[in-house]
Amino acid sequence: MSIDGLTKQLAEIEIEEKKLEGIYEDFKRTNKCFFFSPLDYQQDLINLVRDKRLIVAIMANRCGKTTTATNIIAALCLGYYPWTEDKQPTWIKPPVRIRVIASDWEKQVANVIIPKFEEYFPKTEYVAKKNHLGIPSMFRWKNGSTIEILTHGADTQAVEGWAGDFVYVDEQIPRAMFHSNWRGLVDRKGKFLITMTALSDLWLYKEIIQSRDPIIKNALGYMDKISIRRNKYLDPQAIAEFEATCDPKPRSARIEGNW
Repeated sequence: MSIDGLTKQLAEIEIEEKKLEGIYEDFKRTNKCFFFSPLDYQQDLINLVRDKRLIVAIMANRCGKTTTATNIIAALCLGYYPWTEDKQPTWIKPPVRIRVIASDWEKQVANVIIPKFEEYFPKTEYVAKKNHLGIPSMFRWKNGSTIEILTHGADTQAVEGWAGDFVYVDEQIPRAMFHSNWRGLVDRKGKFLITMTALSDLWLYKEIIQSRDPIIKNALGYMDKISIRRNKYLDPQAIAEFEATCDPKPRSARIEGNW
């Protein structure tokens, strides 16, 4: 082959490589759950959810609570953990019925939960339906899995008839709403996950975490004291500056992940 022919061939190979790089980067951007790399305590939470039915994780601020839950939900909807090398199957096959419960639409759902869903969920696998506020409230996946979002303002009795496989609570939950949705998991022996920074909800601590009932203790998967400092992606100086401005009372919860 002549030098000109070889040069032309190398240029064509370079163009193809750039195309493949573009395809890969586009896939990575639109299927981020496949590239999730859990930190050690996030993996501990994933394992707890796999092994237990009622899971409570108490973490400091900025520890990736919603990120971890989002990827667990994505895995359930897909039927496997997409970030694992062998695409390890989840404990239940899709389609699955999931509920996500947050305090309010405008702040927590619109500003915290939906951005995480849109960041990590595979873009081509679902369609989102918006509510009267223009905020996505129902996600329907191609395989029939559904994710319904509720807030604390929902009528407790109106949500009683639901039966599903998984409930996720982002931060606190009123006692009556907890029991209404826990009931909804009985038919399918579903799982209930709560991740929170413990600034309130003493009823949960007294009635669930401190319960001596052997049935509750057997169902419960519990982790706490997950400090903000365990998130290696955060700058230590930024953490120190945040800690310095915290009021003494919530500092233990916000920084160290304590009740």
